[in-house]
Amino acid sequence: MEPLGADEVLTVLPAFHPLWHNTPIQTLGRLDDMWAHGNMRRWAALTHQLQAHQRRHPDHPPDPATLLRRLDPRLAHTT
Repeated sequence: MEPLGADEVLTVLPAFHPLWHNTPIQTLGRLDDMWAHGNMRRWAALTHQLQAHQRRHPDHPPDPATLLRRLDPRLAHTT
């Protein structure tokens, strides 16, 4: 499967999962640039981390930078 293009990410991700329905396009673009690179497997991993965070902390919105560091500790200094 070919990676999604930048424009595709902005349309496919909100259809992929309800968690991305109201996410600003700037945030989707940043997450894709920093982590997913159009790769749906990576988007699925990020979605899973987001769901886990929401179950553990229902009253605290997730910080995308923290989620990215959980997925790839090398990103700790780039966010």
